Amino acid sequence: GEGQDIGQFWAKLNVGNAKVKKTSSNPTVTDGNASYSFEGATFGVYSDKGCNSQLATLTADGNGDTKEVEVKAGTIYIKELSAPKGYKLDSTVHALNVEVGKTATLTVADTPKVTETLIDLFKIDMETGKSTPQGTASLEGAEFTWSYYDGYYNADNLPAKATRTWTTKTVAEKDSDG
Repeated sequence: GEGQDIGQFWAKLNVGNAKVKKTSSNPTVTDGNASYSFEGATFGVYSDKGCNSQLATLTADGNGDTKEVEVKAGTIYIKELSAPKGYKLDSTVHALNVEVGKTATLTVADTPKVTETLIDLFKIDMETGKSTPQGTASLEGAEFTWSYYDGYYNADNLPAKATRTWTTKTVAEKDSDG
């Protein structure tokens, strides 16, 4: 109506914003690879280091970015709740300092699951079937070309060109007796 202002109140809020940015710890494997995506990874935002008092949940987009969430200024804690496609779950509790009126970003590098794979390749003597050469011969220096195809294929539908290739070379391995 036609009332008169009685007074004005000003309050400085003790809040800021927090968000998460995901990256890959091995972009040569994950960039441009459909087997990996940050989309849908979720993070719990907590007021305590023990992650008992959850304030919010953040969800990453395809670029690894979450929206901002408003929180009380000070230290908050962020923990990944669900891993993105192709990556290991990060069980680390990350501390993030949020300042009044500012946005704090936690940037975390995820580890692709491919790093769990270990392949041992042994060159053997064709005649003896053993990994030790005959006489003064050497099995060292044999080169192997590895081909990676982005997707799941069999011999009938394998693309003509691999997504990535690399070459490895055998080296001599010495026993405890030299």
